[in-house]
Amino acid sequence: MRTVVGVAILSVFALVMLACSDPELATTAEELVTGSPALRTASGNQHNCAIVGTGADAGRVVCWGLNSSGQLGDGTTTTRSRPTLVTGLTNVVALTAGAAHTCALRDNGTVRCWGANPSGQLGDTTTTNRTVPTTIAPASPPATSWGFQWIAAGGNHTCGALTTGATYCWGANAFGELGDGTAIGKTRPTVVKLGTAALSGITQVATGAEHTCALGGGGSVYCWGRNSYGAAATGAFTTSAPVHAVAGATSMSFVFAGANHSCAIRSTGGAVCWGRNHQGQLSDGTTTNRSAPATAKYRLFSTSTPVTLGGARYGTAGTGGDHTCFYTDSGITWRACAGNNSNRQLLTGTTSTPQTTGLYLGAHEYIAAGASHSCVSQASDEIRCAGLNTSSQLGNGTTTSSPSTVDTWLDHDGDARDDRFDNCPTVANFSQQDTNADCQGDACECAAVTCSAVDPCHTAGVCQPTNGTCTTPVAP
Repeated sequence: MRTVVGVAILSVFALVMLACSDPELATTAEELVTGSPALRTASGNQHNCAIVGTGADAGRVVCWGLNSSGQLGDGTTTTRSRPTLVTGLTNVVALTAGAAHTCALRDNGTVRCWGANPSGQLGDTTTTNRTVPTTIAPASPPATSWGFQWIAAGGNHTCGALTTGATYCWGANAFGELGDGTAIGKTRPTVVKLGTAALSGITQVATGAEHTCALGGGGSVYCWGRNSYGAAATGAFTTSAPVHAVAGATSMSFVFAGANHSCAIRSTGGAVCWGRNHQGQLSDGTTTNRSAPATAKYRLFSTSTPVTLGGARYGTAGTGGDHTCFYTDSGITWRACAGNNSNRQLLTGTTSTPQTTGLYLGAHEYIAAGASHSCVSQASDEIRCAGLNTSSQLGNGTTTSSPSTVDTWLDHDGDARDDRFDNCPTVANFSQQDTNADCQGDACECAAVTCSAVDPCHTAGVCQPTNGTCTTPVAP
């Protein structure tokens, strides 16, 4: 997953404060994820989504990249080389992206998903792809309280933690990734079980291609699903693993997963990883697969001796990828990335050499890792991406891959409209109202203007200094 966040991507960032409208929830979803950048930008295999806007326009979502299954949520299956608004979606506080599907958590604890659905990963009781957000179905049997605090989309499955601490999953289940004790896929949420009882006390979930992990009380970590590379951390390499506590993973504060590996951040800022390591994605200085947690390391410079990672708060790894990034959003922000770098997805710029330990790369608060690309942001109004771009996943209007970050999203007035295509980029105007069709928004033309004459090209009684006809089309 990033779990845009944030897109993170992502990766989630400066979450909006919106009122809870569901009386069943003990607390609002956004209160539980506020401050976590891990869900504000999300990157799938070849697409990205991000929460954008501030103030009255906060909680809207834009997506870009491959759209063959409707994973951009704009009502079409047309690939987009620029961020496009998701249809009819507001008040979003968290995002997650799977291989080709996307889900959003709203401030009232409800979840909506869209995109690919052959395994029921959208949770709407069907296997029909959706090009616009659809609300997931209630669990069966029904839960006593139904409001989510965390969501995670895997390769072809999705999981979420309720505000009650219960965990539900839906979608593909060939390796037991749904954690319900079966290998049968589900098209609606099914409860995760530890033995015969429901897994409880969960605050966060993370999904890989075919495995799942969760963060429980006291910082414990649970994993289940495909384990052929050790991603479920049983201490052995087996085809699959039931829900179990991960030995050696205690006092953790955050958990995340890549295609076939998993990582957890310690409450002290260190990190451990386990699973597949053929590209060095575990950041332990080797390319040896691990069936138990191994200490993550990093280097300050490419020639430095690796040392134990410290000071991390979050991490991201692509559901379909083999690279990992650790980062922080407090004090002096930094990131350190390891693993596959064939498309410069580690944000190293010129080098394409795989990194077996995280390389310190300077300030960027939020990161979302895709299959072969990554997106970063230092603020909620700016997103930049680098790496493979064959499906326009960098969002810069081209299909040209880039070793360095390119501008994807710029929105300095916080109205959920990219500055470069905003008819009034200095004043928030989500509606883009342009009464006289001259490509200059009313919000800019009428600001601080006083005159007595009625402008014949505008609404009667409203003064507008510029008249004309729009000849340059404005991008969506």
